[in-house]
Amino acid sequence: MRKNSRIGLFAVGIVLCLGAVILAAPPESELPEPVGPYLQSPSVKGMTVCFAARSISAAQVELKEIGATDKRVYTATPTPIPDTSWTVWKTKLDHLKPGSEYEYLVHYRQKDAAHSTKTYHFLTFDPKAQTIKAAFFNDIHEKFPTLEAIMKHCKPEDYDFSVLMGDCWQNPQNADRAIEVLNHYIQWLDAGEKPMLFVRGNHECRGPFADRLGYLFDLPNLSPAAPVGEQQYSFTLHAGPVWFLAMDCGEDFEKMFDVMQPYRKRQAEWLETLLKKNDHKNAPWRVMLSHLPLYNDNIWNSEPSRRMWEPILSHANIDLALSGHDHTYKVLEQGKTLKVTHDPKYTENRGEWEMTPPYPQMIGGGPDSNLATVMLLKADANTLQIRMIEAEGGTVCKEINSTKNALRSELEQ
Repeated sequence: MRKNSRIGLFAVGIVLCLGAVILAAPPESELPEPVGPYLQSPSVKGMTVCFAARSISAAQVELKEIGATDKRVYTATPTPIPDTSWTVWKTKLDHLKPGSEYEYLVHYRQKDAAHSTKTYHFLTFDPKAQTIKAAFFNDIHEKFPTLEAIMKHCKPEDYDFSVLMGDCWQNPQNADRAIEVLNHYIQWLDAGEKPMLFVRGNHECRGPFADRLGYLFDLPNLSPAAPVGEQQYSFTLHAGPVWFLAMDCGEDFEKMFDVMQPYRKRQAEWLETLLKKNDHKNAPWRVMLSHLPLYNDNIWNSEPSRRMWEPILSHANIDLALSGHDHTYKVLEQGKTLKVTHDPKYTENRGEWEMTPPYPQMIGGGPDSNLATVMLLKADANTLQIRMIEAEGGTVCKEINSTKNALRSELEQ
């Protein structure tokens, strides 16, 4: 089994930063328009269709259920991205049927001429679905040859939706580059037909465009026009037998502490309210998502988030957590105490501290093809499987297979 350390992090950081400069955004004329469409906010009765454009003056989404004859037309809502030439158009499709297939296309006006996209298809979530499948990508850092290598081993039938698990953008510099990066993910992950969710990483908190990156997504609690410390990226998602909880740890270590710690506290308050509503109670499986792991056997975890959220999360009965950030793939055992020693290059002198994961913690690989992985989830009411696939060779390097925990049901009675 290959295991990679982050001893050369400074050198890697320099290379990544240089790469961001070298991979500058192309001239506007070379970017496609529209960029998309891509799907957001999936649910049993709804879906949001998004696309980005510079010179489109009006747009509509034409929707039809497969097997039906009537069509519905929704007007797209434009949201200009401040201080850029770009606008993100969003269309919330509502009153849909659970577990049903729809086809749609976008009609738009550009320079007084009418245009239409090709026809796309999607499925709404089915609350009675026997299985759900999802793919999780982390720490791509805009290295698209790595994404291409990963996708050789991630087939369309492997996932119903995808999740970008943070650090998929590298210190967002400007709108053109950010949207060019978005277009790569849309194309590779088939986001026009399969929803593509986003969990923010620490590198997406950096760069001149970081405070406006939220305009590209449709998340239930996110107000992209708000100050960066008030843009809540955390959300929940019911998908078949799984309840997903996405939390945003923000920056790593104590960086931007005066902004990030109040932000973590607001998420803690949101989480407390959420759990009191028992939003998760009837889900056979509960999976937590975060870019930074709350638990790790080295310093690449989020101590500020863990210390604040751990008492609240103890009431959520999480079955499994998925994360990235470390650039070293691994699975940490539930209940095994981890001893961590601070590294003076990155952390203040804490000496040695301990943490004990209350659930298995799976951490994906890094941005280079010899480090990269994809995590593939498949779940039904009784079983939960996560396979971690290496980009090079397609080997299953880590795997978790769980059966429904009867003890959890007893504890909740």
